[in-house]
Amino acid sequence: MTLSMKESVRAAAAAALVLAVLTACGAGQDSAGTGAGGNLVVNFAGTPCAATFQRDGKIVVVGTDRGLGPNARAASFVLARYLPSGRVDRDFGSSGKVVTSFGQKRQAGACAVIVQPNGGIVVAGGVLLLEHPKRVEDEKGEEFVIYPSDFALFRSLPDGRLDRSFGSNGRVLTDLGSNDEFRALALQGDGSIVAAGMSGTGIGLVRYTPQGRPDPTFGARGKVLPASDLEVRQVVMQSGGKIVVAGGAVFDGGGVFGLARYSPDGSLDRSFGDRGLVRTGIGPDYDDESTVWAVAVQEDGKIVAAGYGEPGVTFGPARYDADGTLDDGFGSHGEVVTALGPISATADATALAIQHDGKIVAGGVYEGDVSERFALVRYEPNGRLDDGFGSRGKVLTAFHRGESAGYNALAVTVRTDGRIVLVGSIVGSTGSRIAIARYLSNGHADPSFGRK
Repeated sequence: MTLSMKESVRAAAAAALVLAVLTACGAGQDSAGTGAGGNLVVNFAGTPCAATFQRDGKIVVVGTDRGLGPNARAASFVLARYLPSGRVDRDFGSSGKVVTSFGQKRQAGACAVIVQPNGGIVVAGGVLLLEHPKRVEDEKGEEFVIYPSDFALFRSLPDGRLDRSFGSNGRVLTDLGSNDEFRALALQGDGSIVAAGMSGTGIGLVRYTPQGRPDPTFGARGKVLPASDLEVRQVVMQSGGKIVVAGGAVFDGGGVFGLARYSPDGSLDRSFGDRGLVRTGIGPDYDDESTVWAVAVQEDGKIVAAGYGEPGVTFGPARYDADGTLDDGFGSHGEVVTALGPISATADATALAIQHDGKIVAGGVYEGDVSERFALVRYEPNGRLDDGFGSRGKVLTAFHRGESAGYNALAVTVRTDGRIVLVGSIVGSTGSRIAIARYLSNGHADPSFGRK
C-alpha cells in the first residue's frame, strides 16, 4: 500500500487541474456571462473534486483544502454546501464549509460524496501517510521515496458537525494493501455504503455497514480485491444489491469503456457481460484513452455510461441492458457519438442524469479553438438528440471569456420542475471556484438564477 513521490506529485498536478484529462468542446447554443442570469461563480476553499445534490436542492461539493505532494503541509478533506440559489449555506459547518483532518503528518484528498436519506453526508477519498516514508529504487537504479496510502471516509451530520457515531469518532481508514484511494460511493437500500477505488493497479471494493464498519458478509471481511485491468471511476447499484463498477479498460491494445458487476456477497457476477466484464470501444476509431466518467441506472435496470471516446465526436453515452449487453434500441447498436465541434476539438461527458420521462441529460466540458466551456446535451430515450433542447439538443456555457481556465463538470440533476442544474469547477490564475448553471427545461438559461 504505497504511493511514490512521483505518483503523489502527479496526483497533485491532477488535482490542480481537477482530474486532468477533462477537456471538452462543442457547437451548440452558447450561454455566457459570470453572475448573469442563468449562472453563478462562487468561491471554494480548496480544490474541488466531486459534487452531489440533496433532496432539497442544496449542492454539496468536496475536495482537498490545499495542494498535495511530499513538500506540502498536511492536507484535509473539505466539504462545502450551497443553497439552491447557489449562495453559500452559512448555516452549514463553519460559514458553509467543513474541514476534516486525518492527522498532522497526513495528506487527505476527497474524491467522492453521497447524501444519505437522513441528511448525513459521507465523504471518501485517500490519505497519504507521510509518517511512514520508505526509500526504494526503480528499474534504472534511481532512488525515490514512497509513502503508504489508505482508503478514507468521514460522515457529517446534516448541519456539518462530525458524526462521531460513524466509524472511529466520525472517521474510517481502510488498508487494502497498495496505493489505496476511493473514487466513488454508492448507497444500498439498507443503508450500507459501497466504496470503490483503486488499490495498486487493481480495483478496490469495500462495503461498510451504516455505522461505518467493514461488512463481514461482503468479500473478505468487507473487502474485495479482484484482478482486473479496469481503472475505476464510478460505482452504481442495481436492483437486488448488485454492484456495477465503471471506468476505463483495455481491449485490443486500445482504451475502452469498462464495466464490471459484483454480486451482493462481493463475488464477480459472471452472468453480466462476458463473465462479469464489459468492454466497449465508442465509435469506429475509438481513442486509446477512452474511459467512463459517469454512469447511471434507469428505472428498468438498463445502464447508461458516458465519458471520453472517439476524438472530436466524443460526447455521447452507451446504454446496456441489465445483463451488460449493448442495447440495440439505443443509438447505433447501443452507442451514440455526438459531434460538438471540429475534429481538432475535444469533449468529455462527466455527469449524467435520467429524467422521469426517460430522457438522458449528459453534462461535461468542451474545448474548442477559443476556450473551454461547459456542455450539456439531452438525448431522447432512444439515443437521438432532443431537438427541443437548446440548439439541436446541445447547450454550451462559458463563464470566463478571454481567461485561460480549466473546466470540469462535477454533477448534473433534473429538478422536479424540469429545470436542470449543472455544477462544475473552474481552475484559473486566481484559484479554484465553483460554477453553477441553471437551465429551463428547454435548455435556455434560467434568467431567475444567478442575479444579485
